[in-house]
Amino acid sequence: MSETAENYIPQVAAKAAPDKTGLKVWLVLFFLSLAWLGLIIAPPLLKQAGFISAAADLYYPFGFICHQISERSFHIHDDKLAVCARCFGVYCGLFLGFIFYPFFRSLNDIRPLPRIWLAHARLPYEPREAQRTLAEIRRSLELETAPLEYALTLSGEARAVLWDFFDFRELPRLIEQIDAALPRLEALPAATRQTLIATRCIAILIGWPEHSGAEEARRWIETALPFLPPTIQLLLGSVLANHLIWWRGDLAAARPFLDQLEGLARQRGMAPMSVMTWYYAALSQAHLDADDAALLRLTDEVVAFAGDRGVSHRLTNAFWIVVHAVAAAGDGAAAEAMLQRYAACARQRWRRTDFIGLHHLRAILALCAGDTATAIAEGGQALDYARRYGGPHQVAVQSLVLATAHAMAGDEAAQPHIETLRQVAARTGNATFLLHADLAEAFLAAALGGDVAGPWNRVAEAAGRLGFRRIAGMNRPALARLADRALAAGAGAEATRRVIALWDLPPPAGGAHELWPFPVEIRALGGFTVQVDGARIAMGTGKAQRKPMELLWCLVAGPAEGWAQDELADQLWPELDGDRAIPSLRTTIYRLRKLIGAQAIRHEDDHIGLAPGQVRTDVARLRAALSALQDPAMEPAGRLAAFDLAIGLVRGPLLPGIRLAPVAEARDRLHALLAAAGIEALLAQDPADPATALRVGRLCAAVPGLRLPPPLAGLAPE
Repeated sequence: MSETAENYIPQVAAKAAPDKTGLKVWLVLFFLSLAWLGLIIAPPLLKQAGFISAAADLYYPFGFICHQISERSFHIHDDKLAVCARCFGVYCGLFLGFIFYPFFRSLNDIRPLPRIWLAHARLPYEPREAQRTLAEIRRSLELETAPLEYALTLSGEARAVLWDFFDFRELPRLIEQIDAALPRLEALPAATRQTLIATRCIAILIGWPEHSGAEEARRWIETALPFLPPTIQLLLGSVLANHLIWWRGDLAAARPFLDQLEGLARQRGMAPMSVMTWYYAALSQAHLDADDAALLRLTDEVVAFAGDRGVSHRLTNAFWIVVHAVAAAGDGAAAEAMLQRYAACARQRWRRTDFIGLHHLRAILALCAGDTATAIAEGGQALDYARRYGGPHQVAVQSLVLATAHAMAGDEAAQPHIETLRQVAARTGNATFLLHADLAEAFLAAALGGDVAGPWNRVAEAAGRLGFRRIAGMNRPALARLADRALAAGAGAEATRRVIALWDLPPPAGGAHELWPFPVEIRALGGFTVQVDGARIAMGTGKAQRKPMELLWCLVAGPAEGWAQDELADQLWPELDGDRAIPSLRTTIYRLRKLIGAQAIRHEDDHIGLAPGQVRTDVARLRAALSALQDPAMEPAGRLAAFDLAIGLVRGPLLPGIRLAPVAEARDRLHALLAAAGIEALLAQDPADPATALRVGRLCAAVPGLRLPPPLAGLAPE
């Protein structure tokens, strides 16, 4: 039976209309980006056309999203665009991306990109969220069925932890999983496998330096470095340099990497984090070298770079290093200001390790200022956070601070922290931790009256080997007192003198041990010699050297507080009237500084003298001994020690043969003072004691023609 037409069913399905959603979205975004570029380019064109007000109306809203600095912007007819060159490049890149998108993917394909790539794209900006996404994806994967995706997620997780330093305790687990996966990923593309191995090496060297494979990771980077792409080469080389400096204490090994990589770091187009990692190592080198000029220059450079590349939140590591450097240099105010910059930068994106860093830096500032109570309190907070969020090496860094602070305070609580430093040093080969462990032992021994020489000798040997001119928590006055105490206890004199020079330690207040090295040492009793940095220099006898020598004689023989400028000029140039001698005096000071060092002469507030921390003279030591000899509060044993020191210093008259009036007057005063103080001290001694007769004989030899009072006259040698 036939059917009506209304009941007919077509045998060929109608062709579905193509989905135009992708095209529509692309067109909207394309024209929006084109319009946005037009708005950026329009202001200078409008100004050229005479529409000044319209151009200003367009400049204004863009000021909320861009700094609009003219020197950093492109110009059309001498008028800048509405945004800077960096922002313009970003928007141009977005526009070009829309143009080329259809060539790489059909507009009809509106499926979302795989989550793994979206998570990797979030790594630089939201590493914690990216890490959680990657971990979730990896749990759904099987290594055998999806090896590429598995490797990418594992690598991304490790990079996320390293990128944000948010929980280093995750790294050991991730490294173990990478180690377990690598033998089963032999078939991976070479680039992917190399990326996974490189990530493992970075995680070990920076995040887990106690790992037994640290040396192997270091060798892999050194071998692979020349064959890597420039930006990866810069990153891995900089990571290795940071590892060598901070976790091995091997600045000498790090220097070649920093020098070779500097050219790459200054090339345009390098990945921001690769460049920032190089800056961290370069700042560390400047800090340990005590190169303040380089430190200031590099700080300005990295701040500008981070601002230009949009990674200012990564400056916390740079500021952490600079706080250490400035505090160790003794500039507390500048260190506090830099600490505030660190805190402000950390507040942009608080990470768990920033809590460690903030308390750690406060402890460092206190330690450098000699405030051990605050250093212990802040260091304890940092240690608590490090145990919760950090790795063993971060715990050791806090133990370094606490060991030193407790030891300086004479507290046995330093011992467990010293032991922690030694244990971590044994696992990592960290020479810096060993140095600080020995230094804490020396401080503790000095505070408790123990053996200082033994631990100090180890400190001196390690410091000389490392070559660091600054160390963490450096308190120069405290280190100077410790070094002086070590010299008095019989520590190695030459090694100690090298450390004093290396660390630029000032002489302890109240006088230094006779073996303490001064940059300039002058002997003027019984002759005249000058040593600069341990080497005797020839002052010369010609006419050109005469005035600098006369100036130096006056400074040596003159009062400890120095001379008034006018008075000294009158003594040296009596033939010149009024202020005519001042220019000659200034020229002579300049010439003398060229001979013995610019820091040796102090010229300020119209007063001239020898710098006490730079120059030691036997005359000044003799005057100090005579002052102690005449001090009524001095104990008898101390007075005898001062007498013996004074007599030992006198090898003859002050600057014999020099007829310069100030020198002759000082010679007579010193002669009379030695005679009076010596006689007074000997009158208080027992004349029946053979030591008294011996001292009387030494005084007579030091002061020719001395007339002794009757109680002592019979003790004088014939």
